[in-house]
Amino acid sequence: MGIRINENLFSLFVRRSLTRTSGKLDQAFSRLSSGEKINSSGDDPAGLANSHVLRAKIAGLQRNLVNCNQGLNLLSISESSLGNVTEILQRLRELGVQAATATISQEQRLLIQKEADSLVEEMQRIATTANYNGKNLLDGTFTGLRLQLGTRTGESIPIAIEDSRPSALGAMAHVTGATGVSVSPITGSGDLTINGFTVPASALDGLSTIYADASAIAKAAAINTLTNSTGVTAKAEAAVYMAAGASVTGGALDGTATSLTINGVNIGAITVDSGDAYGVLQDRINSFTSLTGVTATRGPAGELVLTAEDGRNVQITTTGSAGDELGLRVGNGDVDTVAGGTVSLSSAASINVGGTLALIGFTAGQAATFVDLATAVSSLQLITADQAQAGLDTIDVALQQILERRAALGAIESRLNTTIDDLMVNVENLTGADSRIRDADFAVETANLTQAQIIQQAGVAILAQANMIPQMALNLLQK
Repeated sequence: MGIRINENLFSLFVRRSLTRTSGKLDQAFSRLSSGEKINSSGDDPAGLANSHVLRAKIAGLQRNLVNCNQGLNLLSISESSLGNVTEILQRLRELGVQAATATISQEQRLLIQKEADSLVEEMQRIATTANYNGKNLLDGTFTGLRLQLGTRTGESIPIAIEDSRPSALGAMAHVTGATGVSVSPITGSGDLTINGFTVPASALDGLSTIYADASAIAKAAAINTLTNSTGVTAKAEAAVYMAAGASVTGGALDGTATSLTINGVNIGAITVDSGDAYGVLQDRINSFTSLTGVTATRGPAGELVLTAEDGRNVQITTTGSAGDELGLRVGNGDVDTVAGGTVSLSSAASINVGGTLALIGFTAGQAATFVDLATAVSSLQLITADQAQAGLDTIDVALQQILERRAALGAIESRLNTTIDDLMVNVENLTGADSRIRDADFAVETANLTQAQIIQQAGVAILAQANMIPQMALNLLQK
């Protein structure tokens, strides 16, 4: 190659190489100083786009972690307040049990009622003041809300806390059949429905001597098989036989030609005074109670009242026209009848009965029964033993309601804890993916920096040599 002075191709080549090396040196400095290998879209356009998508997801997940932790805080406050309500209800139940006995004085009952009223007021205070971030939690207004758990629309769970004030707790719908149950059993073919569910066939009750599968006990048991679905609990109430207006005129029974048989048990020979003045008839009937399940008392007009407290059927048969003599009917004649117990239904929600209502002694007006707020804890009375007995039912319902709400909140809390664990794993994985795209490998970048520095230093030295080539022309001119 000849010696030229107008164009120094060696110098141009070296300068181009130095420029390229300087770019690599700048890139190495940039990556090492920022810690990221993508500092502009030109470094890796596709990688930069993917990294921003990942970082948006990570930011959303981290926000969700905050949401979940705030949700846990809300649940913690709610659960703590409901725990205090539970303790109050347990104390109220203790007071109710104390007031239900006949061994305490009226003065003590008044003191019990005073403490109960104070506890109910405290329940009201807790339910109306439990608050998180400006939202009341237990007064029935915390409904229709959702906790956001994901980064997209719809990734949320509903949360609601029912009214836990004493004016709502323990309130029930309660209805008792207007008459005794019919002698026809429930067939399970849709002849009786509770809240839309078909009641299965009733089975023998093991106590009644006749129509044992149609007694109040049998029908209540059939209804209770659906309690988990309907929310309705049935109870067999006493079976009572009384001939209104009848009176015990008195007479002699020989146990055969003239007799009284109750639930298959003949009470035998007996002489009854007018009006059963000495209680001979009642005492004889009651002596067989362990066999018949029936007790005898006197009615308001002196008639004989036969009662099976457990709800079994009461089968009554007389012979020898003894029915009127025993106060079992008005006018001369015998009695051959069956008295069934009544069925009562209770629920914390509305009760709807369909089908043949007479099967359980209901009338058309009893087909729908709504919650009666007058039965809530706020109306709790423990002044008398009967009130205390009724109050225990109210408190038990309230306790069940609170425990169900605490269980529901506990389930959400468990779900949130699981969600938090999942979110943390996702954040970890996505952060790792973003790191692999964006983060600089300092070992590699340090090596690249060293390489670029060496090449640059070599290039500068060669450039100096290349710039000396045109000077060789002067040596030729001097000679």
